Amino acid sequence: LRQATCHVVLRRTKEQCLDLPPKTRVRVDVEPSPTDRARYAEAVAQARRRRAEGGGEGAALALLTAVRQAASEAKAGAALEVCSELLAQGRSVVIFVAYLSTVDALAEGLEKLGTTALRVVGGQSARERQQAVDTFQKPGGPPRAVVCTFGAGGVGLTLTRASDVVLVDRPWTAGDAVQAEDRVHRI
Repeated sequence: LRQATCHVVLRRTKEQCLDLPPKTRVRVDVEPSPTDRARYAEAVAQARRRRAEGGGEGAALALLTAVRQAASEAKAGAALEVCSELLAQGRSVVIFVAYLSTVDALAEGLEKLGTTALRVVGGQSARERQQAVDTFQKPGGPPRAVVCTFGAGGVGLTLTRASDVVLVDRPWTAGDAVQAEDRVHRI
């Protein structure tokens, strides 16, 4: 196929076409609080009970999903600390998570810190998402934070007002993480 189309297809990677600075990734290990540990343990116990009661193939996936969601929620406090530091430096930030409960926790936590946080999540219309993006991209004014789920905000949006991306959760595929980062890493 490549040979058959080489005279009509011009393929260029982003690295070949754009002069962007390299991405800098920083891993932050999180030590959950005793409260977060207790919530996580309870979520795992409940999921295991449901699996034992229901059995079946879907029960294992439900258990894994419950464990991932509990871990996501447990990381919300640490993510708020990282975001608070970035915002105190005058930076704007885009936060990606996998679960709506974590979106809500982060948005509420940022509001308590005095930062209006926009949300880009599934269930919003395309118009609502674009309105959130336009508000975020508006130079100079608040808000300086947007919290997105990977599915709703991870592709097709330009969020270049931000200088930093915080991935609270890891998506199922590495490509989804790169796409989320690239909402900010572009011209």
